Amino acid sequence: MPAISPDEKQLAFVTRKCASGGCTYSVVEQDVGGTTTRTILENATAAYGLQWSPDRRNLIFNGTVGGRYGTFLVSALGFDLEMEIAPR
Repeated sequence: MPAISPDEKQLAFVTRKCASGGCTYSVVEQDVGGTTTRTILENATAAYGLQWSPDRRNLIFNGTVGGRYGTFLVSALGFDLEMEIAPR
């Protein structure tokens, strides 16, 4: 479920890390053509969708964060912002 920013300069994608207790998911962002990545969300327990906001400042993440399933607004600017915008 990778997502390209509206200006096509950044790529966001979900990574999965599994251990004996289960899997966790992170949202990672990277410049197109670059190699440096930045994790902007960690420890989600489920991931179902990822989409950029039109202004490229946020990502809309569908999944489970902190035990709550829903749609979350996550800052792509490096701020520690994670806001549930549509609980399920």
